[in-house]
Amino acid sequence: MAPLGIISALVAAIRVAGPLWMRAIIGRARENRASVELEIMSSTSRDVGELWNGEAIVRSMGRPSVVELILIRSRMDDPVACGLYTLENAYNSSPDQPDFELAPNISLNLYPGSGLKSMIGAALVGCILQLGVLAYSGAVTFYPGLRIRVPPHSKERPHLAREGFILLACGTLILTISLVIVCNVIETSTSEKEWSVKDSGNLRVIWVQREHSVGDQQFDAAVLFDNHDKMRVLTLRRSPNLAERIKRDQQSLKRDQQGFKDKLGQIAFDRTEFATLAGTVAALVGFIAQFQGFRFLN
Repeated sequence: MAPLGIISALVAAIRVAGPLWMRAIIGRARENRASVELEIMSSTSRDVGELWNGEAIVRSMGRPSVVELILIRSRMDDPVACGLYTLENAYNSSPDQPDFELAPNISLNLYPGSGLKSMIGAALVGCILQLGVLAYSGAVTFYPGLRIRVPPHSKERPHLAREGFILLACGTLILTISLVIVCNVIETSTSEKEWSVKDSGNLRVIWVQREHSVGDQQFDAAVLFDNHDKMRVLTLRRSPNLAERIKRDQQSLKRDQQGFKDKLGQIAFDRTEFATLAGTVAALVGFIAQFQGFRFLN
């Protein structure tokens, strides 16, 4: 909620789900969606995968040669499968599902990540710090006696201190709400699925990587696995709405003559693009108002 990194968050939201004209403003009009997924998202696809480079798990463009195996201990007595399965078995069991050809999410399943309590604690600390700034600014603005006791021990209140505090409070509120919208846009750009065993027992995920090259990088053979059993396997993919936006952007670039409705639709075609536009504009307004408020308070 602090000003640090706000512009980076706005640029990330525009790159992920912004309309074509907003991406053109930041110089990303013809950017490949794979580059956006590689740098900003945590998902994998036919264009982006995760591999082991000998030191850590890295994301790379291209199709990695990695096989994801799932060991179900309760089915190890099966003479055919011996308890080893793949997500393709479950995904392709339904006739209305396409072939499962996407790269596995290694880091999402190998590392537990931040727990819910840790994220709530971090959010609470941020809220307390931000509210502390507002409380301190309001106290030294409306209580002259407190202003004398704290540095710089000034007896006189700045000429626009009252207006500055109003700008600071309103700008902080607008900025916080807009950042929530922007973060939600980035979060909804991917779709997460959870796979678990219906009958009983835990499972263990194993990733087998073959020695191969992806682009100009060479990756050695490796086997990755977690030391603990899991209750589920997670997959994170790009949202289907991104594919529709790519197709629509390509069509809009080919059109030479467009009517008023077409031009109006390019401003914000769907809810996600409208949320990106509204969140970005509101964040910039709140960002400017907040800093103007700090300026008037000094």
